Amino acid sequence: MIHIYEVVLHTRTNQSSFAAPFIPGRVPVKDFPMPANITPPLRSALEALVYHCHAVIDTASEMDPALVIGLPTFSFAPTVLYALFVLVTTLAASTSPGNAYGKCLVRDSFQIEKCGSNLRILTAGMKGLDPTMSCWTVRLFDATGWLEEWYNDYSMILRRYETHLVI
Repeated sequence: MIHIYEVVLHTRTNQSSFAAPFIPGRVPVKDFPMPANITPPLRSALEALVYHCHAVIDTASEMDPALVIGLPTFSFAPTVLYALFVLVTTLAASTSPGNAYGKCLVRDSFQIEKCGSNLRILTAGMKGLDPTMSCWTVRLFDATGWLEEWYNDYSMILRRYETHLVI
């Protein structure tokens, strides 16, 4: 479902950003749609996109680490990383100054801290089972920390920007 709704973030030039690897350097922080108005179908698509990203992350987070390690590495782990990447990308689009996406998606609705924490707990459980990270699934899940770190840096930048707007 995320693939279906992801198109609300596409422009003519940013579509390659939505391919693996799902790392902070690929988050299109300046290249996303900026419609003047939010139509009801667009609002529904944006809300559904966030909802489905949360569903993937929540489902994975609730799984037993031993089960996750046993799942197909190059289909399951990238799907979860992709969900977090799209969630972070949607946040970047909706918090961009002047972007209408922010009118229907408030920053708190993204719950990136909660998602990051849940994935960090899952990753720690997998590292407990595979401390050398010899399993690619563990290595890929460990990369979620990069997106979380990017989010923390981005949040600081946003707070500084918003502070200067208030003054």
